[in-house]
Amino acid sequence: MVADHARRKLVLALLVVVAAVILPRVGAGFVASRDYFSRGDLNWDVMAVKLLAGDGLVIPRVGAMHLPMAAHRPPAFPALLAGLYATAGRHAAVLIASQILLSVLATLSVYLLTLRISSDRAAAFLAALISALYPPLVMHDIQISDTTLFRLLVMLMTLLLLSLADRPSLKTAALLGLTAGLAVLTRTAIALFLPLAGLWLVLRFGRETLRRSKPLLVGSVVFLAVLSPWLARNASLFGELHLITGGGRSLWMGWNDSMVSAYPTRTVDIAEQREWEKIPPDTRRKLAALGELEFDREMGDRGREWIRKHHDRLLPLAGKKIRAALSWNFNPVLTGDDLDARFIGMKEMIYTGSYAPLLLLGLAGLLYLLFRHRSAALLLLLQFGAFLAASVLYWAHSRHRYYLDPLFAVAGSILLVAIFRWLGRRREARSEP
Repeated sequence: MVADHARRKLVLALLVVVAAVILPRVGAGFVASRDYFSRGDLNWDVMAVKLLAGDGLVIPRVGAMHLPMAAHRPPAFPALLAGLYATAGRHAAVLIASQILLSVLATLSVYLLTLRISSDRAAAFLAALISALYPPLVMHDIQISDTTLFRLLVMLMTLLLLSLADRPSLKTAALLGLTAGLAVLTRTAIALFLPLAGLWLVLRFGRETLRRSKPLLVGSVVFLAVLSPWLARNASLFGELHLITGGGRSLWMGWNDSMVSAYPTRTVDIAEQREWEKIPPDTRRKLAALGELEFDREMGDRGREWIRKHHDRLLPLAGKKIRAALSWNFNPVLTGDDLDARFIGMKEMIYTGSYAPLLLLGLAGLLYLLFRHRSAALLLLLQFGAFLAASVLYWAHSRHRYYLDPLFAVAGSILLVAIFRWLGRRREARSEP
């Protein structure tokens, strides 16, 4: 009887979480569907359409240079979109429904992750509910963006890392390798986290590392197997192994004079446009005539040259990038081109009013976890550390951090529930005769 009651409570809690994910996103999706294919990151849509047409994963016009590129972005999300287009058509309702489904799965993963860390269903429910109703995610999840898929994969990867550390098994290791591989094929910046995650596992295993090396080997093999088709495709195109060909361009975009003056209030695309226009026309034509890989290397050299020549600007610009990544003021600043002018102030107010308390609560929660669940806290901090490292190396705007915001909810919810339980025990102690 007690078990049945607990099971019913769990089912009810999960239904509440699922409803909290779906209902606000359906409303936001209804509003966004009117001009859906004119907003969001439209390059994903272009890649999916090109893939369906038999042209491969190609972006016809990249950045200020308007150059075609075949390996500028990873393949997972456009391949998912292409599959949706092939089976259900290229319709706003189809994309919004699929994004909502991914958001449901990501939020349930937040529940499981919190439960794994704290063994407290109340904290898990609260973390999932916060993630479900968090306004920036509600608005972002229904757009054409890889963030929802990436958030799901990152939450699952973190959960599997904790599970593998507690109970090593070949199945968990294989699932971890699969999830990590798909995460890299969705957003390659997560690759900076993977060596840190491996080091974290070795520290957790301690003296048992050699005895538990088999799961680590299995996970690594599955990870490489997931990446291998994409790497082989790029090797056939360029004669070399490359995950993407945009690293050099991104480095150049992240380190230049226009980034110092325009970023982060203006989008990094504007800084790129300004820098591209500074290059003499003859040089621009020569750059445009280069192959994709050669072009990326040349732009990377230009970025490294700027870094060598401007040592005095490196720390201030790096600090500006970190502030932009974590700031509770939305960046880049919204304009009438991004949103109806009537709603700009409202959106910025909603963003600050929801993210600022979540950030403060999450930081306090991470500090609490360092004392009560140190290993899990370290893993979460490594996630944030890898994100900030990528932000400094290249750049970041507010939306690039969205996939990690649920981790603030995880840590903050564990702290809040611990505080409420402590207050409850104090009231009980005072009421005793």
